[in-house]
Amino acid sequence: MKNKVIHVIMMLTVMIVCIVAMGITASAVTISDEGRLPFEDVKENYWYNDATEFCYANDIINGMNDYTFDPNGKLTRAQFVMMLANVEEVDLSMYSVKQFQDVKASHWYYGAVAWAYENNIVSGTSTNKFSPNMQLNRETLSRIMTLYMQSKGYNVTVDHSSLDKYTDKDKISSWAVDGMRYMVSAGIVSGMTENTIVPKGVVTRAQAARILMVFLQDYHYGVCEHVFSVADCTNPAICSECGMVNGLPNGHVIGDYPYNCIAGGICDVCGDYPEPSKFIHDFRDADCFEPKTCNLCGTTRGKAKGHTWKAATCTENGKCNDCYMIKEYALGHTTNNGVCSRCKKEFFPTVRDKAIYYIKSKGKYDSKANEYYVYSRRDLSGNDYIETYLVYDGRGITIGNFYNYAEGDIGYTTLTELNNSNISFNYIYSDDYYGKVFDGSGTLSPWVFTRNSTVQFFAYSGTYTSVVGNNLNVGIHSALDMTEDILDWLYGGSLADLGYLVY
Repeated sequence: MKNKVIHVIMMLTVMIVCIVAMGITASAVTISDEGRLPFEDVKENYWYNDATEFCYANDIINGMNDYTFDPNGKLTRAQFVMMLANVEEVDLSMYSVKQFQDVKASHWYYGAVAWAYENNIVSGTSTNKFSPNMQLNRETLSRIMTLYMQSKGYNVTVDHSSLDKYTDKDKISSWAVDGMRYMVSAGIVSGMTENTIVPKGVVTRAQAARILMVFLQDYHYGVCEHVFSVADCTNPAICSECGMVNGLPNGHVIGDYPYNCIAGGICDVCGDYPEPSKFIHDFRDADCFEPKTCNLCGTTRGKAKGHTWKAATCTENGKCNDCYMIKEYALGHTTNNGVCSRCKKEFFPTVRDKAIYYIKSKGKYDSKANEYYVYSRRDLSGNDYIETYLVYDGRGITIGNFYNYAEGDIGYTTLTELNNSNISFNYIYSDDYYGKVFDGSGTLSPWVFTRNSTVQFFAYSGTYTSVVGNNLNVGIHSALDMTEDILDWLYGGSLADLGYLVY
């Protein structure tokens, strides 16, 4: 197999710039044209980093260009056939194919397609078309891999139970079932989830790298016991028996010498002076204002990303999704109450306005009193009951409660005007009206009410004392509960929203 030094573009394993004019001292850094993957879109902590590095180091998969691997790019039929040809180190000049009208001698994949077709690894999508740019799905890849391994003399005996746990196995095309069964049982292809195999899912370049790494390590190179050479700055560790590359070179180490992306430096390990033109810049991503720019030397690539504007709404400014620069201010709602004609959302300046709107829209109108009201009644034990009203008279919201206790022929009312926090209590006993006994401040005096004792209850702005001889305290709480129920039914709100009578 292959015994060669894999040439890759110089990378910085650690980048710490020493700029003499600024008086900054550099610590040792690794700089090498073979020290790390050159691809800016493959990071060390990504799940496909090891597979990408293995396939790249062994000359199986190259980048889309010098700096881009495109791990999430959809794999094509031509790309995968070329990868297999790279595994075999095929002399592509030895092969030609005339069957396919869409595969020309000038195409980069011409020799690979011809080799794969001649070895019965692939066939066309029709009698005269190969469809090289068609995206490759998982069942087709499994079929091609099985035919390839069969051509190599591997045992491709099918385990018929290997797909049993996948709930979507019935979606596999009949011609691809055996291929998927073998790939799964061989451990080369696995499910997308624990219970799904997704046969029609398109394969990405990163997934292909993972599949090929598993195959190469477990099968292609797996029979070798591997005798690796010692890696140095520019040469990887290579097996002298099978030619498998065990990762990339160590890379040059530049220590106390001035360097940057242009000037270079002398390697502390081997004494070489790496070519500055092969240095890989430490690029930061483009943003709205600046293109992709090297942190070390300022070299730029491409253009600035530009703003991605989000249009202004009634409540939010129009701004860039990335840098949050404001382009236009919030537009505001087009109505004071009800539903905004622009955003179609409910809008009220205050919760009180919202409550008034719903009392008017869902309540009844008393033409004589010129009031809107919502009414509710709760029956208590015996013939006792409580009635609660929410009333809007054009000035404010009033809660009216009437407590009727049949046994003692006792009733009393409370009127609470929410918008100005006035509370009044009126007392009736045996049809005699005693008038207002509390005006919203101070202590509720027993006055003519000598029954039993007094007790404290809590209102929105303080602690008040009330008579309890006729269960006034219980009645107040019951009425407040009813009021909460009414408000919840009206608009999903509560007295706490309005800022009143919070216990």
